[in-house]
Amino acid sequence: MIGYETERRLKTFLLTLGEGEQYIERYRLRLCSIKDFCPYSVFQRLDRDANERVSAYEILNFLKDNNVYSITERECSEFITYYDSNNDGKLTFKDFKQIVLPCEDNKLRKTVLKRKSARCGRWDFLPVDIEQGLATLIEKEIEFARRLDSYKHDLNSRYDFTPYAAFKSIDKLS
Repeated sequence: MIGYETERRLKTFLLTLGEGEQYIERYRLRLCSIKDFCPYSVFQRLDRDANERVSAYEILNFLKDNNVYSITERECSEFITYYDSNNDGKLTFKDFKQIVLPCEDNKLRKTVLKRKSARCGRWDFLPVDIEQGLATLIEKEIEFARRLDSYKHDLNSRYDFTPYAAFKSIDKLS
């Protein structure tokens, strides 16, 4: 059984998780609402070595191209790990779609997937609104992961916290 303070911190963590997911979803919706946004073109923009995989280094360079300097390569690697479906340390286009496409608006998701792709060459840039929209989305995702890690660390340092005790605490409320 967990104490009152640990239960309060667990509640804060869970609320932050839910609110953060909604917050990130709004950035996805904004990005996908840009008329010229095409996921494959954006994927090509990130994939500077044209190997159909996006590395942490490529994401970091993209962020720097868009004046985001607060993110480390390690954080980009962790970001990739979260979405990497085949555990090779790189994002495939399938993985990338999970990052940029909305989860809750299926109509917009389908509309965006039907858009014609324009080739984005190795040294090309996308329109500024798309570049900035993607950079902001990635930055917000990584900031959100930082905040969640902080809450997880805080919970794990509590003497009375275990995943089972947390589950029991939540289960008794339902």
